[in-house]
Amino acid sequence: MRPGRIFCAPVLWRRRTISVGWLQRFAVKVGRAARLRLLRASVRSSIKGDVRPSAPVLRAAWQPGLSVVIPERGTPELLDRALGGLGPALEGITEAVEIIVVVNGAPATLYAGVQARFPQVRWQFHDAPLGFSGALARGLAAARFGGVYLHNSDMVLEPETLTQLLPWRAPHVFAVASQIFFDNPDKRREETGWGEMRLVDGLPEPYEREPQGDGLVRSSLYASGGSTLFDTALLRLFSANTQSYAPFYWEDLDWGIQAWRSGLEVLFHPGSVAWHRHRATVAHFYSFREIERILARNKLLFRLRYLDAKRALDDAGHCDADTVREITSRTALREIRQIRADGRRAPFPQIEQHLQADRFYARPSVADGRPLVLVVSPFHILPPRHGGARRTWRLCDELSSRWRFILLSDEGNAYDGDSWQHVGPFESVHLVSGRPNGGAGRIERIRTHSHARLQDELDRLVAVHQPDLIQFEHVELAALHWPVGVPALLSAHDVLLTIDGDTQADALERDLLARFCARVACSREDAALLAPLSSRVVPNGTQLFAATPSSKGLHSLLFAGPFRYSPNLEGLRRFLVQVFPELRRRFPDLEITVLGGAGARQFAASDPLLSQPGVWVMDAVDDVGPWLSRCALTINPLVGTRGSSLKLIESLAAGRICVCTVDGARGFLDSALPALLIAHDIPSMLEPIARMLADEPARLALERPDRAQLQPYSWASAATKLEQVYRNLLDNAQKGPR
Repeated sequence: MRPGRIFCAPVLWRRRTISVGWLQRFAVKVGRAARLRLLRASVRSSIKGDVRPSAPVLRAAWQPGLSVVIPERGTPELLDRALGGLGPALEGITEAVEIIVVVNGAPATLYAGVQARFPQVRWQFHDAPLGFSGALARGLAAARFGGVYLHNSDMVLEPETLTQLLPWRAPHVFAVASQIFFDNPDKRREETGWGEMRLVDGLPEPYEREPQGDGLVRSSLYASGGSTLFDTALLRLFSANTQSYAPFYWEDLDWGIQAWRSGLEVLFHPGSVAWHRHRATVAHFYSFREIERILARNKLLFRLRYLDAKRALDDAGHCDADTVREITSRTALREIRQIRADGRRAPFPQIEQHLQADRFYARPSVADGRPLVLVVSPFHILPPRHGGARRTWRLCDELSSRWRFILLSDEGNAYDGDSWQHVGPFESVHLVSGRPNGGAGRIERIRTHSHARLQDELDRLVAVHQPDLIQFEHVELAALHWPVGVPALLSAHDVLLTIDGDTQADALERDLLARFCARVACSREDAALLAPLSSRVVPNGTQLFAATPSSKGLHSLLFAGPFRYSPNLEGLRRFLVQVFPELRRRFPDLEITVLGGAGARQFAASDPLLSQPGVWVMDAVDDVGPWLSRCALTINPLVGTRGSSLKLIESLAAGRICVCTVDGARGFLDSALPALLIAHDIPSMLEPIARMLADEPARLALERPDRAQLQPYSWASAATKLEQVYRNLLDNAQKGPR
């Protein structure tokens, strides 16, 4: 052998060693790039094409019976505890029930004692660890009944947990979640069962809301996979496309998104309670670091399925090798394509994922033969403090024994904890916010209030809840649309035609009003303005309870007029300028109390007229009754108004004289009620007020209400008239077009 060959051999060997390592790294790099190209191709192919909602709204079947499915791995002591609590929770259920325990990744011998104590359980044993997704798939395949309650083995149910949930099954409901408490009371309550999601810098962040103390069932973006009642068939459908989240976490959020996009609702029931030993199972088999990696991976998967694809793809390029391999598996790529394609066809592809908790449910939907009315309001009406809110609420309340009502309301941000004490006739309330700013003209106001977000939610509610008719409150909603075949009426609290001499606005408003199947006015005067369009008069009313004690010895005035309605504020200011000074000169101790609505006191503090001696301005009140009992008489100094004044008839029914202008008495001008004293204008109110203050015997004689005279102005009487409108609409709808 030549010396040169011998010298070169080690070098060649060293080069070969370097080449193998380089080739290995190169192969990994090429494989990673290829996987990421596949991911980009899958995402991009699935987002091509227009969004064209064409899929039908899904309905839950909720076949009878309940299957409880418990995934379990290696914690027989926790399972024993869970099954012990489950027995009492099943005792009150009269339907067929079954318990399915899916043991995976643990030997059957661990469970011999538990099996002996709970022989009624249907057991599955799988040698391989399946994770939550795999165990769920096995349990769902074995479930025989129409509802399935997913029950983590580290949960314990209270005795009423399941019986609280079952009445909420309905065709539009996919799932009803239990409220979750931690076993450890010192642990921060990060898990409650009331699931929602927020976007932080464009990235999804699931979290769980803190339940309120009112006990109302709420909507939820998603329901926990460990303590929730699901429609079995729908859960099978949705979970089939969430296998790539295996072994655990984020599946339940994905189910919720699929459900809402498909026209279903997810509910959270605070009265159904489960106690959780947090991560008691997962922490046995996975390190903290691995749990966090899986959480981050599944968050990225969710983004690839639902959110900004470009940013998610960029972030995928920086993931570790295990994550890249998992998010580019055949299952993950197939599901990404499927979910994105389904989203383009879904009935509601553009759901606002972080706003699905703004729905409130007073009682379950029951198909008991009562027709369902969807009431749509441009203003917040709970509590029913202002006149328009009280009118809507009272009429629905009077009819609630024969009709069902759900409410869609704008101004969702104005609702608060007090609102839900007055949910009354509405079995559910759905809130919208974000009305755009608009012009002050009549048509601009209609277009502003009939905005896109309200229209979208109206479309959703009609498709999901399938009301028998729709009732739009206020002419501001006249530009909204509704499906052909669903009768719709507009309740015009104020008919503003001809009020400003704008003939073009009149023509446009008449065209909008003509689209409705029926129109309701509050007074004969308003109905006359609608002609030649047909309309029915449903007057404002009152409750005919026993009158308040007489005004003997009292010496003050009351004006109940929220400042939000500008004629109230304008009329009051003119009264304080033109009438009140002379009244104070004649009666130096005279005072006037003004119920000005939310924010009125703060507004009055900067207005000399409203903060002068003798004038007391109050904010919103839920009950005007106590204020009526403290006054000698009421006033209604309105000019240039339309509609009908609710505060007038409430005053008369309570046994208080009302002195008002001609415009303030709209709807009651021909009532011949003796306690109604009508003045031509605001200055003319001086003498009747002064006479009633000076002559107490005359005032006391007039203020005693005649119940027979007031009967036509009761809410019961008004509701009878509205019900006839409902009946006519349904009769005409059944007959179909001529």
